[in-house]
Amino acid sequence: MEEFSQMRLARKINLLREQEEAIQRILDEMVIRDRVLKEKSQQGMKASEYLVCKTYQEDCVRDLQLKRAARRQTKREIEAEQKVLVQLMKERKMFEKLKEKQRKKFQSLVERLDQKNSDEMVITRYRPSTNINLS
Repeated sequence: MEEFSQMRLARKINLLREQEEAIQRILDEMVIRDRVLKEKSQQGMKASEYLVCKTYQEDCVRDLQLKRAARRQTKREIEAEQKVLVQLMKERKMFEKLKEKQRKKFQSLVERLDQKNSDEMVITRYRPSTNINLS
């Protein structure tokens, strides 16, 4: 699950980067169009041409607002996915610690049983025999 969360996060980060590039392209286009509109209006332009340019600028502003809203949403999704990922990482570490603790406990139990068996073997091997004749 942690890997899937990392992959989702990476996709969202790439999406955010693409959104930011699209926003920058719109801003650059708006600056260029604004400069062109000012130059043409100083030289004198037809009202219809002016209205077309203004309409295009308004469309760019609306598009920019939509892209910024989408970027904000993507940022919220990234933050949420980061929280999920952090939680998953904490859970994994907790399980790893628990697993290690259980392994050590098992190893300790095996060592105690081995020691007990060794002690019993020593006792039975070196125990004085009880069949001594006392005549």
